[in-house]
Amino acid sequence: MRKLSALAVICSASLLSACGSSDDNNGGTTPPEETTSTSFAISVDAPPSLITTQIQGISLFTQAYADPVDSLTKDNFAVAIIDADGNVIENVELTDEQWSQEPDGSYVITLPGGVRLDCVILVDLDGTPAVQLNQPLPSDNIFAPTTSEAFQVDLSSTAAYRAVVEQIAAASTSGSDWGDFASAVPSGNEVASDVSVAQQLVSSVIEEVREQIEQAILDSGNDFTLEDILEDPAVQELADNVVDRIETETGAADSNVAELLQQGFWWVNSYSENDYLEFETGNISFDGVTTSESLYIWDVKGGEALDLTMADEEYAQTIATADTTGYEVDRWVLGSEGWLADYDMPLFRSADASSATMTNIGLHSDASLDRTISLKQVDLAGASIRAFAATEDASDLVPYIPANAMFSEGAQAYLGSETAAEDRYRIYNWDCEQEGEFCNRIYRNMGGGAEEAAPTSLDALFSEQAAEENDYAMQGIWMTPTQAGNTSVLAEFVQDDANTVNFYKIFHNDQTTEKLSFSTTWQTQTVSGQEIVRVSLPLALVAYGAESDDLEIFFTVAEGLVRRGNVEMAGTENFYLFNQQAIEDMGDALHRESCDLEGLATDFSEQQYKDFFASCAYLSASDGISDFYDGRLVRIAGSDGTTRAYDFNEDGSVDYYRAGVLLDGVTYSVTDEGFIKVEFADDSYDLLTFVAAEDLENQDELLTVAVFTQDSELAEAWYFKGWFTDRAAIYSCGTGDSDWDDANEVPVEGTEKVLANYQAAVTECQMPIAGRVAKFDAERLKGTALKASYEEEQEEEYYLFSDVASSEAGWYEGEVRIIHEQLSIDMIWQVTEAGELKLRATFDDGSGAVDIEETNTIVASNGVEFSLKIFAQQSNWATDFDYMSADEGEIWSDVRTLVAIDDVPAL
Repeated sequence: MRKLSALAVICSASLLSACGSSDDNNGGTTPPEETTSTSFAISVDAPPSLITTQIQGISLFTQAYADPVDSLTKDNFAVAIIDADGNVIENVELTDEQWSQEPDGSYVITLPGGVRLDCVILVDLDGTPAVQLNQPLPSDNIFAPTTSEAFQVDLSSTAAYRAVVEQIAAASTSGSDWGDFASAVPSGNEVASDVSVAQQLVSSVIEEVREQIEQAILDSGNDFTLEDILEDPAVQELADNVVDRIETETGAADSNVAELLQQGFWWVNSYSENDYLEFETGNISFDGVTTSESLYIWDVKGGEALDLTMADEEYAQTIATADTTGYEVDRWVLGSEGWLADYDMPLFRSADASSATMTNIGLHSDASLDRTISLKQVDLAGASIRAFAATEDASDLVPYIPANAMFSEGAQAYLGSETAAEDRYRIYNWDCEQEGEFCNRIYRNMGGGAEEAAPTSLDALFSEQAAEENDYAMQGIWMTPTQAGNTSVLAEFVQDDANTVNFYKIFHNDQTTEKLSFSTTWQTQTVSGQEIVRVSLPLALVAYGAESDDLEIFFTVAEGLVRRGNVEMAGTENFYLFNQQAIEDMGDALHRESCDLEGLATDFSEQQYKDFFASCAYLSASDGISDFYDGRLVRIAGSDGTTRAYDFNEDGSVDYYRAGVLLDGVTYSVTDEGFIKVEFADDSYDLLTFVAAEDLENQDELLTVAVFTQDSELAEAWYFKGWFTDRAAIYSCGTGDSDWDDANEVPVEGTEKVLANYQAAVTECQMPIAGRVAKFDAERLKGTALKASYEEEQEEEYYLFSDVASSEAGWYEGEVRIIHEQLSIDMIWQVTEAGELKLRATFDDGSGAVDIEETNTIVASNGVEFSLKIFAQQSNWATDFDYMSADEGEIWSDVRTLVAIDDVPAL
C-alpha cells in the first residue's frame, strides 16, 4: 500500500477540532475538564434484519439501504479513542448528561474537545459495545469518527473508517504516528488543528462504498450478519481502492478548461455480460465552436489489443448547426417550453479558463438545461489503475486488472464536476412499439390482473381509499418487472390526507397479495406548465426489482398518454476523464498476455510464483469471491484420482473435502494480489490463482487454477482444471441397471448382467472433470467409512475401511455396520489399479452361509458425494435360480458419502 499523503488541496476550510483526553490511560475514567466541548448530532441507520428491537420514526439524514434506528438508549453507545494502529487506547465515559435523543429520532452526544479523527462513536444494535483496551474496534458494532459535528453511523461509515485507519496503520511506524493526518489528532487536551482533510476523505469513501454495500445486502437475500457485509472482499477492496484514488487526487491542480478541451480528453465505460467484457472509451474536444467526439469499442477478451487509431463512431457538431439526422432519441427532457428530444451526445456551448458550459444535442435550444463543467488535473504516474477503474462506470474492469498495475509517466486524470442548476425531468425511450410518440406509458392494474389499455389522465393513478388486505382485485400502477415466481410489485396511490403510496407484492399464480412494510407519499407539481405527480420511491423497493438509480420518479401526460419518467436532481456530480496515455495504460493492463502455465516451474519459491503472475493476465478473486459463496470448486487429483472440493463460505471458512472427507479448521483469505490463500490446521497453505474460466452447461464453469503449496516439507507450484458448480446434490446414473426382485432378493430374470455389461454401463455413466475420472485410493480410504443413507426407509449403513491387512494377500480388513438392523458383518476390501473398490463378505441368509462380492466404481462426484456403479454377485444366485450363472450378477447404482471412521455410530 502506498503511504497516505496530505489531502490539503481537497478542502481549505478548517473545522474546529471532541472526544475525551488522548492521553494513554487505563480507560473508563472521566476525562479531565476542558474549556471546549462539542455536541455531535448523530443518526443511526441499519438494515432491518440487523435490528432486533421494533423501530419507528423517520431520520432526517440521508437514507441509503437502511431504516432509521430511533429506539436506542445510551447503553447502546460507546465512545473510544484509537491509536494509529487502530487499537483502542481509551474508553471515554459517557454520562447521562452527555447523551440525549431529539424528537426526530436522532441522537446528541456532547464530548469535551472538538472534532478529531481518532475519536469514534460506536453503536451496538443489540446491546452495549464491548470495547477493549489495546484491541481493535469490535467487529460486531457499527461506528463513525467524530470528524464532523453531524454524521450518520451505518455500515458505510464503518467500512470507510476501517479502510482509512488500515491505510494509516500500514504507513505508520508506531501507534502514535498518524503521519500526514497528525493535524486531525489532538495532542493532550488540545483540539486538533485541522480535521478538514480527514473529514473529506472519510465522507468520500462513505459515499463510494454505499452502493457496493447495498449490493452485498441484496445479494445476501437479507440473510446476513454485520461481519458478512463488512468482511465482504468486494466491499473491502472498493474501500481500499477509493482511499488510494482519493490520495492520488490530493495532487489535483487547477487547470485551464478551455485548453484541455482544445487538446481533448477521454472518458471510459465498461459493459459485461456472461463471458463478454466491453471497454468503451471516447475522445471529446472543443475548439470554441465545434464539439468533436470519437468512440472506440474494444472486446477485452477478444484477443486483440486496444486500438485507438480507428474510431467505431465519430461526429462533429456545433450549437448553430446541430443535426440529429440518423441518430436515435435516447430520452425526452422537459424544457422551459415543453418536451425536447435528447440524443445523449455532448455539445459544448462555450469554455474559458475556469469552466465550460455543456448541453446535449437536442437540448441545445434551451439554455436552462445547460450544465457547468470544471476540471482539476491529477498526475497519475505510479497510481493504481484498479483504483481508478473502481468507479461506477468502469467497475466491470476491476477483476481483470492486476493489483500491481500502475499508470506510467505522462498519464493524467481530470477530476471533473458537473453542476446542474435545476432538477431535470426525463422520459426514456424504451425502443418499443406502442401508442404515442413517447414509448414509455404506464400500465394500470384495474383489478384481478386486468390492465387498462393506455391511461390518458393522471386521475388514473389514484385510488380513493386503500385496498383491503389480500385483495387481488386492488387497483394501482405496476412498479417493477415480473420477478421469479411470477410476482410483481404494484403501487397504490391513495387520495388520503397524507397522499400515501402503498406497495403490494402480487402473487399471480395463486392470485394473492402481500402488503409490503414500507410506503412513501406522492405530490403534485407544475413544472414548465406541465402537471406532474412526483414520488420518491423507497430504496427497499430495489429488493423487488426496482433500479437503485431510478427511485426519484414522476408521472405526467405526454403525447396524450400517462407516462413515467425519472428526475435528475440538481446539484454537482463528480466524474473522471483521462488523457490518451492513461487510456493506453488501462488497455495494456487489460491486454496482458494470458498466463502460460507451461512456464510455471514446480520448484518456484513463493516470491517467484508471485512474480510469474505479475507479468501475465489472470482473474482476481478480490471482486469475485462472493460468486463462490453458493458454489463448489471440484478437482480430481492426478496423482491418485481422488477428489478435492472447496466450499468457500462468507465467514472466511472453507468446507474442504479431501477424497470426500471433510477436514476441520480450514480457512481462506484474499491476498493483495487477488489470490485465495487457503490455510490448513497443520499450518500448511495453498495460494490459488484463477487463470481462466470456460463456460459449461447449466451455468457451470471449468476453471484453470494455479497453486503454490507450502507445507513443512516442501514448496511447490502446480495447476489444475476444476469444475465450478452449485452445491446441489448429485444423482445416481441408472443406465444399464438390473431390475430387482424384492421377494426373492435376486435380479429379475432377463436383467441379470455380466461384467462386460457393467463396464459398458460405467463408461456410459462416467462424468470426467477436465478429462479425469474420479477413483478410489486405498491409502485415502484407510480410517474412513463409506456411508449409504436412505431417508425414506430410514435406513443407514456404513462400510468401514481398516488399515489392518487381511490374511488374504492384497486385501484389508473391514466391517459392514447396518445401523437400522443393529448388525455387524466382517468384510475385506481392496482397491484395484483401475481405482475400483472391491468388497467381500459372508453372511447367513437363514439357510446357510452366502458369499457376496461387490465392485464399486465412481462414475461422478461433486467432491462431497459419490455416484457409484456397483456390480454385485452372490454365491447362492447360481445355485438357487436356474436363469443365473456363476459369472452373472446385478448392476445397480447408489450415491454415497465418506466420513471419518470415528464418526460412524456405534451399535
